[in-house]
Amino acid sequence: MLTWLDHCCRQVAKIIDEKHHGGDPRRALAYHVGQEILAFQNGVAPADILAEVQTALLATFVADFMPGNGLLLNGKKPVRPLGLLLTRETANLLSAATPINIPDALWRAELGQRAIYVNVPHGAILMDGGGGANDIIELRAILAAPFLPPGDLGQTVFLAQMTKRASEQGRGRLCGVLLPDGGISRFGGETSGPAVDWTMKPPFAHSMLERAVLGRAGTFLRLVLAYHFFLGRQS
Repeated sequence: MLTWLDHCCRQVAKIIDEKHHGGDPRRALAYHVGQEILAFQNGVAPADILAEVQTALLATFVADFMPGNGLLLNGKKPVRPLGLLLTRETANLLSAATPINIPDALWRAELGQRAIYVNVPHGAILMDGGGGANDIIELRAILAAPFLPPGDLGQTVFLAQMTKRASEQGRGRLCGVLLPDGGISRFGGETSGPAVDWTMKPPFAHSMLERAVLGRAGTFLRLVLAYHFFLGRQS
């Protein structure tokens, strides 16, 4: 099964000189992420807050494919991330489920400091993009980390990747934050504004799309993690 992350690696491999990855798409993405991190360390600001968050979230997934000693965070290798490839049956079950009263603290204790990747099968979560006739979009993947934003204990930043229906063609991304009280908020700063692609805003999308994706993706992520750590073990 081709995941969205596989697709991402292959797309990056097309634009990175093969001498940097030897034909391995995973190493291509690792090189790209590594260059973004190096540029940031050298004082070059990221293109925008979305790019900064996506780089931080992807870094642990390609750490083993970086050259030399790989990725080091505070002098240590990052904790191996958690990748969840949902089956269609599970994705359909959770997409139709109502929110459950399981505090984030419970699954965060099981998760530890691992980053998260959730691959959502095509067609499991569809939404009206509002950008014209037949603008149906889908939630294709979620990246998240319990260690972001730094210093905000109990919060979990996530990035939702939307694509066109039954396609890997990107339709837009946005970042949100799972709050300890069960809420979901936008992610962004006073100067940068909300972390959302322009393709998710009017006139390219309907005015409520950003809010709808934020709530749907955040709620779905909570359901996925609760199911993985607790409910799935009982089935």
